[in-house]
Amino acid sequence: VEWLGIQENPQHVGWASGKNYGTKILNILKAILNEDLKESQKGEIPMKINVHAGHNYNVPGASGYLNETKEARIVKDEVIRQLKELGHTVYDCTDENATSSNGNLAAIVSKCNAHDVDLDVSIHFNAGVNDSGNGYTTGTEVWIYSPASKASTYADNVAKQIAALGYKNRGVK
Repeated sequence: VEWLGIQENPQHVGWASGKNYGTKILNILKAILNEDLKESQKGEIPMKINVHAGHNYNVPGASGYLNETKEARIVKDEVIRQLKELGHTVYDCTDENATSSNGNLAAIVSKCNAHDVDLDVSIHFNAGVNDSGNGYTTGTEVWIYSPASKASTYADNVAKQIAALGYKNRGVK
């Protein structure tokens, strides 16, 4: 994750031009996770969380500035490591075998549905046209099942923390 920034990458390639980008992402993650831990220290039971990296090498995601399949797995592994370090139970629901988009999604959903959890986290690096249709997105967005879900607070916090790096906050959807 620390090598996402071009300046910090030993090969001087990467996704982000901002100095210490990867370190900033990790600090945001730690801040978010520490808030969750503070809540659990108030008497709540640590959370049970499904985490997966989107797509797989048979059904790749976005490519260009970065390889979404590869980079999402790096972030997923770090998220899982830090969540476990904070005492949460974490299930890796990443699919590596499907050969179609529908098969990939079905495999991920099946793995996630096998666990009774508090939160499901899907990690992607999407690419697409911006709201005005005249360029690519440069922001962050966090998707949830329902605005009424418990995930809404977490989603809003993630979007705000990533936007603090200088990206447009495209909001919770």
